[in-house]
Amino acid sequence: LSPLVTGECDIMDTSVGLESQIQSLRELENAGKTKLYFGQGPEWELLNFGIKPASYDDVYNPYLDRQDFFGDLRTRQALAYCVDRPRIIKDVLFSQSQIPTSYLPANHPYWEKDLSLIAYDPAQGASLLEQVGWVDDDNNPATPRVSRGVKGVVDGTKFSLTYNVTDSLLHESVSSIIVDSLAECGIEAKVEYLPVTDMFASGPAGKVFGRSFDLAELAWSTGRQPPCFLYSSSEIPTEKNRWIGTKYGGVNLTGYSNAEYDAACSLQLTAGLDTQAFMKASAITQMLFNEDLPVLPLFYHLKVMAARPDLCGVSLDVTARSGIRTIESFRLSDSGSCQ
Repeated sequence: LSPLVTGECDIMDTSVGLESQIQSLRELENAGKTKLYFGQGPEWELLNFGIKPASYDDVYNPYLDRQDFFGDLRTRQALAYCVDRPRIIKDVLFSQSQIPTSYLPANHPYWEKDLSLIAYDPAQGASLLEQVGWVDDDNNPATPRVSRGVKGVVDGTKFSLTYNVTDSLLHESVSSIIVDSLAECGIEAKVEYLPVTDMFASGPAGKVFGRSFDLAELAWSTGRQPPCFLYSSSEIPTEKNRWIGTKYGGVNLTGYSNAEYDAACSLQLTAGLDTQAFMKASAITQMLFNEDLPVLPLFYHLKVMAARPDLCGVSLDVTARSGIRTIESFRLSDSGSCQ
């Protein structure tokens, strides 16, 4: 950041990657040495649930396959209540981001605003887990819950999950909060950091595209066309479609399937943008995504720019290819401030 402080440069745009230095930038802004500009998205971070692993494709055998941890929607809802997403926003992103309710950022023209967000409430999460049949049979909160009558799960199974994510400072901070949060609800999550090449290797060998994970944290990006296909049944990577034989490459990693969602998404992808049919279908897919929770949305990624405090006319549009696309409007203030 020194070139900005010394006056060697007037602006640092989003290509610099300032997201990891927000605390230092805040200190400089408070000292009057810089002006910050924040934007959210279009990338968003999410925790994928392994709803239907590839081993279930022939037939699910609870005595041979990984247990059906996420087949019950209430279990996925319980994890949403248990994970302290507000703490992630506050501690990791310095309160500059939001928790997504959809697969679209809030500034997207087709974002559905009337969607609810599951609030952080570990007591409610624990209650849901009890309803499903995940019980604390030893009255020891430090040990994972076990199954007693959970549909599709062998009795006595510990609620212990593997959590796959690539290794980075951001992921280490986020995964630490998630692991601690889940532990408070009696769910054990063991983080397994993987190199990018291993995490995203093609199926069937790859963890993510091979659908052989319990929990997997990653990010998707959104363009003008809303990516409802991310959760279409036709996009589940399988041996039948050779893992990449779908239109979008087999990106429904969770195995989530809902006929109503599929129909709405198909209409959305074929209808013209801004038409009544498109808008209705877009609202339906976002509503079902929000209700069915194939993934747990965590936060929008931040875009950050920093400029000298007397550089006026600067704005940050995350949909633009460059943070300085409006450079013609930049000007230096004679008074030393843009106020």
